[in-house]
Amino acid sequence: LAEINKVVDVLKAAPVKLTAKTGTSGKIFGTITSLQIARAIRDQKGYEIDRKRISIVDDVKELGSYKASIDFGNGNLTEIDFEVVGE
Repeated sequence: LAEINKVVDVLKAAPVKLTAKTGTSGKIFGTITSLQIARAIRDQKGYEIDRKRISIVDDVKELGSYKASIDFGNGNLTEIDFEVVGE
């Protein structure tokens, strides 16, 4: 549990940033997936989290800030912020 709390603190310290290709209207091509979030967490925060444990709260269709929840098991659920920025 202490290890999970440590990971949660690191994840909540700053939003994870993801880049996406956008059209002229600011809408992104495709959608952001849990796999992309898992990779961004690994690259930016240094933690390996199974993409199956990550669920995205909203449909991500344009640039901006969003929330995702991570289920660590045993009722340990946390919400993190992530930001989608243009390439």
